[in-house]
Amino acid sequence: MEDKLAPVVWNAIQDQLALYADFEAVTKRLNNSGVNTQRQVAIQSEMQTIAEQLKGFQKKREQLYADYVDGTLSAGDYMELKGRFDTQFQELSTKLNQLSVELARLNRTLSSENKWLQNVQNIRKARKFTPQVAEAMIDHINIFKTGYGQRRIEIFFRFQEDKEALEAAKYELERSE
Repeated sequence: MEDKLAPVVWNAIQDQLALYADFEAVTKRLNNSGVNTQRQVAIQSEMQTIAEQLKGFQKKREQLYADYVDGTLSAGDYMELKGRFDTQFQELSTKLNQLSVELARLNRTLSSENKWLQNVQNIRKARKFTPQVAEAMIDHINIFKTGYGQRRIEIFFRFQEDKEALEAAKYELERSE
C-alpha cells in the first residue's frame, strides 16, 4: 500500500509547491501596494463603526452620571441604566477585540509570515518524497475503501486556512484587474 500511496502523495505535494510562486507574488503585491482585500476593508470598517459606537456609549455614560449627580435620576434608575450601558459597552468592546485579532491574523496570513508559505518555502526545492517533506506538508491522510480493491485517499495539508486565504486574495486581485 505504501508503494502505491507515496507517488499519489508526492503528486499532491508538487501541486502545492507549484502554487508557491503565485502566492508569494500575491503577498508581495498586497504588502508593496498597500492594497487590502475585501475582508480586510470590511473588518476595518466594522471596527471603525464599533469604535464610534463605543465613543457614543462613553458620552451617554458620562451624561447618565451627570444626571445622577444633578438629581435628575434616582440611584435605582442610574444603576439600572448604567448596568445596561455597561453590558452593551462590554459586548461592543469584546467584538472590537475579536475583530482586531481577526484583522491581525488576516494581515499576517496575507504577508510573508503566512505559515503555509513559510512551510512550502522550506521544502520547495525537494526533488523527491522524503519523510521530512511528508512531515512538513501533511497534517494527515485518510484512506477509505470504496469497493473491491478500490480506495479513495484524502490528503489534508498543514496550514490549509493560510493557503485558502492566499487563494481568495489572489482571486480577488485577478478580478480587480
